Amino acid sequence: MKEIKRLYVVDEIEQERLDAVYQEGDTLSFRSKNSGQIVMTTYNSYYCEAVYSLDQANTQKFLASLDSDFETLADVLETRFVSPAGLDRIKRHLDQHQIHYDYEFIID
Repeated sequence: MKEIKRLYVVDEIEQERLDAVYQEGDTLSFRSKNSGQIVMTTYNSYYCEAVYSLDQANTQKFLASLDSDFETLADVLETRFVSPAGLDRIKRHLDQHQIHYDYEFIID
């Protein structure tokens, strides 16, 4: 799995959070990886991860829906989705364009 673009990062004592877009083969996933005391208090676990995964067809549909003149996917993501609400913006974009994703919430 290759990281394409970081959307948001928190690196504090109470919480570490990394929201990013990843590529594996010809599919994309959008992930929020969280750890720290806030996660321990909320989930009784040190680590949790929210994962939105696209299959190959929906990855292509997502890329086509971006309607962008940028040269790379990282450039498009930088312009449209890098923010504390980046994953929420991507989820809304997927829903608006009727792009199917699988959601998984992992507590470890």
